[in-house]
Amino acid sequence: GAATYLRTEDALGKRLPMRPVWNVFARPELRLRFSALAMSAGVAAEIGYRSFAFADRANLAVIPECSTAALSASVGFWRDRLRFTSRIEDLGDARCTDWVGYPLPGRSLFFTLTYQEFVHEKA
Repeated sequence: GAATYLRTEDALGKRLPMRPVWNVFARPELRLRFSALAMSAGVAAEIGYRSFAFADRANLAVIPECSTAALSASVGFWRDRLRFTSRIEDLGDARCTDWVGYPLPGRSLFFTLTYQEFVHEKA
């Protein structure tokens, strides 16, 4: 996880544009290995928060705050050479905007199948 507190001002006491006070991210993950079956399984949850920020130097245009959550699950086979992952982003369908006001994608569902030729030994 990570948390950033940032308080920036110019010489006139105005907050600098595109600098949110709070930016918070957390991603707890649980992964289990089943050595008898040579496979693994994992789940993870993500929470992200960005406080409001101003888009201009005059502090008139506001970029609203944004909170998002995501869940993912994965299953690995043959000592993780083959891994299937599913992920759902923006569970609450928050419909946040980026720094210039364009809407970000809402709830999204992704599936990934990955094959790795060699498994690297742990150091």
